[in-house]
Amino acid sequence: MDLILYGIVGAAAFTAWKANSLTSSGAGAALIVGTLSAAAFHWTGLLVLGAFFIPAVLLEKFLKVNDKVEEKGSKRDALQVLANGGPSGLAAMLFLLYPHPAFLGGFITGFAAAAADTWASTIGKRSKKQPKRIFTSQSAAKGISGGVTTAGHAAAFAGSGITVLAAYITHDTGLSLWLLTTFVVVGFSGQIGDAWMGDRWQSLYQCNVCCAVTEKTQHCGEKPVLIKGKTFISNDIVNLVTVFLAAVLGGIITMLFT
Repeated sequence: MDLILYGIVGAAAFTAWKANSLTSSGAGAALIVGTLSAAAFHWTGLLVLGAFFIPAVLLEKFLKVNDKVEEKGSKRDALQVLANGGPSGLAAMLFLLYPHPAFLGGFITGFAAAAADTWASTIGKRSKKQPKRIFTSQSAAKGISGGVTTAGHAAAFAGSGITVLAAYITHDTGLSLWLLTTFVVVGFSGQIGDAWMGDRWQSLYQCNVCCAVTEKTQHCGEKPVLIKGKTFISNDIVNLVTVFLAAVLGGIITMLFT
């Protein structure tokens, strides 16, 4: 049975690489995260991973706005894969070493938070309404990290919910329905934290040549000027921190109530 699961993981990583959804390094990282997920949680792990990964690929393929602001494109490299899936992969590895339900809770909420952020950023950018800075009424430029929309929030909740639902339908987690419902909220809160950290701390630059505002460290062949945030806090760092914190919170809640 495990060989079948590993085969599915390998086939999915290869297909995503061939479809230009992942770089070669991204496919390698996805293979590691997927193998850990399958080894630790079997079909539950694979379904939760799939509930995050498959919609993320489809959303970015068919709904992604051609955004010149973002640091990277829709083809995910190893850093992007690990920023989103690394915390859940770590939870799976820890579960293999010490099989406690808390690591299952962290695994699920990590992917729920990653899904919430992916859905919010992809669908939110297609909203016709002007985004607002998180926790304020100030307008934010479209495509800039930290801007939120009602559509983005709704998408985040849906993404988190679908990911947790994948864990529920296996009936193999041993976790109560109310606890899984809590995971949906934790996943959604990860997207809120991502927007806040992106608004407050993520690096943002302005090009010296065309004056465009961008997250890229190179623009028009030159290094742009930092106008906000910290140079070492990229979008990948923001994603990693917020997804990791959501996974930790999910693990703590599971530990307290199981």
